[in-house]
Amino acid sequence: GCVVPKMVCMCSGGHFYNDKRMLITRENAIKLVLENNNLIVKPTADSSSGEGITFIDNPQQLGKQELETILNTLGANFVVQKRIIAHPDFAAFNASSINTIRIITYITNGEMHHVPIAFRIGRKNKTVDNIHAGGLVVGVRDDGTLLPMAYELGYGDKTVKYSQHPDSNVVFDNYKLPCIPEIIKSAYAAHRRLVNIGIVSWDFTVDNENNPVLIEANIRGQSIWFPQIVHGKGAFGEHTKDIIEMIK
Repeated sequence: GCVVPKMVCMCSGGHFYNDKRMLITRENAIKLVLENNNLIVKPTADSSSGEGITFIDNPQQLGKQELETILNTLGANFVVQKRIIAHPDFAAFNASSINTIRIITYITNGEMHHVPIAFRIGRKNKTVDNIHAGGLVVGVRDDGTLLPMAYELGYGDKTVKYSQHPDSNVVFDNYKLPCIPEIIKSAYAAHRRLVNIGIVSWDFTVDNENNPVLIEANIRGQSIWFPQIVHGKGAFGEHTKDIIEMIK
């Protein structure tokens, strides 16, 4: 029920793979990167808050040696992907970042549910939307409409709130994002494929062809705090008691 960013190559545990998940040499991986443009390189393990993400518009201009240097800094687990072209309704807030939906799904009493949804938005000239990188976050209703106020949380105890984006001036209240019901369905379907994992934090966006795009799944450090802040209520609602009993 969703698409994923097009992979050019990846490194997992120090082994390189092409887009068909076939083993290749490091030399062939470098060759694949040099044959493509408009790329994003990102770590795939033990990463958070947009750290380590690199955008490469034209690898040929960098050259093989500089490209090797970039990849060496990422260690043994990273992916090289084609950049996503965002849906205009997502890009309207900030065009330099791929603004993303955070939906956290969880299982209790044999049923799938989700925490209140959050929309993360980058700032002017920023390429990532992460809260700890200075991005904003606003609550999203299940029909795709936004709540009235976005929060600038960052690190520490910031309490800065905005009724409109401070750079683009787009008003948040009742702004309608496309494909949110479809994203919910896609997150549920994806979670059903992850056996034995009870809670997953998914990052989605919508591309310029109206497709929900699954960017990544987070299974550690679920960031349960910011959906609660922007919605002004607990994450698990009527299922809170069940969750506590399950954890106990």
